[in-house]
Amino acid sequence: MYEESTTSDITGVIARKSMDEDMYRVFTASPWFGKYSEDGKRVDKKDLPSVYFYFRDEMMKKNNYNLVEVLCAICEFFGLNYSYMYNNVLSLADKSKVLEILEDDYGLSERFGKTNRLF
Repeated sequence: MYEESTTSDITGVIARKSMDEDMYRVFTASPWFGKYSEDGKRVDKKDLPSVYFYFRDEMMKKNNYNLVEVLCAICEFFGLNYSYMYNNVLSLADKSKVLEILEDDYGLSERFGKTNRLF
């Protein structure tokens, strides 16, 4: 049975599948394909920053994804913890952009109230 036939968000399912295919395409062309393709795609912590920035740049350059979508795709593809990635790998500019996207596109401010920016 196809996932598209059992959900109410058909476009979301198709978009996720497209993003997964794009992630795999970038992964096969990446310098880490040989290292992580046979080890269950478990990324070493010392490689996380370079893997993140490589995939972020490639996915943002070739596709119309926003940073939140790319971050989620990277975490899902490699089985990474979202909190760890946000707190330890993302740059300050990326964290700011993630919060901006969550606020503008996903209604974060409506859910948690308006926040004051520090900078």
